[in-house]
Amino acid sequence: MKKIVSLILALVMIFALAACGQSAAPAASEAPAPAAEAPGAEEAAPAEEAAPAEEPAAEPETDALVVDTCILKEADDAMINNYSLLAVNPEAPFVDADGNAVADVELNTVGAAALINWLLSEEGQELAANYGFEEYGEYLFYLKDGRPVSTAEIPAATEETKHIRLSTTTSVNDSGLLGYLLPIFEEKYGYEVEVYSAGTGKSIANAKMGNADLILVHSKKQEEAFIATAWKTSV
Repeated sequence: MKKIVSLILALVMIFALAACGQSAAPAASEAPAPAAEAPGAEEAAPAEEAAPAEEPAAEPETDALVVDTCILKEADDAMINNYSLLAVNPEAPFVDADGNAVADVELNTVGAAALINWLLSEEGQELAANYGFEEYGEYLFYLKDGRPVSTAEIPAATEETKHIRLSTTTSVNDSGLLGYLLPIFEEKYGYEVEVYSAGTGKSIANAKMGNADLILVHSKKQEEAFIATAWKTSV
């Protein structure tokens, strides 16, 4: 019986040693080899690095701002300023800014007539029609069909008639037309033209106060009212 127990213990010890040997083997052996890399891993590795960001394409530089514009309407008679020359009537009922009558108004009717006749002459009209083309490449004014034309003789200025007062609109004055025409007229005939420039209403009001010998304006309705109240005189 003792032999059997001893044999069993001996077998148990053998199995125990065998088990210990198996469990210790991995600890005594070299560290396990790293797991095999997946195929293509070496090629994919560089892709993990951040690719440099591409710089945005530079916008093309422009020399100047280009504005796309188009003409909506042109050649409409309602959009045309028709200018009229009117000599002030020396017999008109002149008033001041408050509407009070003004006496002893002296007008230069001879000088006014001289300027009007020159502006309506062939020379004056041709100069006005061609004004601006040489400098701007465009005609700034043009002559209407059926316009009045004067062939009257223009007298030279005298001490009594050389000073002319012209009341006109800002548009015709600021365009440079008068600055171009008047020096030619003055040099040729000896007159001196004083220009008062404002809106049509103020230009007419200036004449009604006796402060202008003639007006150059472009409001038909106001011109007709001006004529109807005996302010305009014939040239």
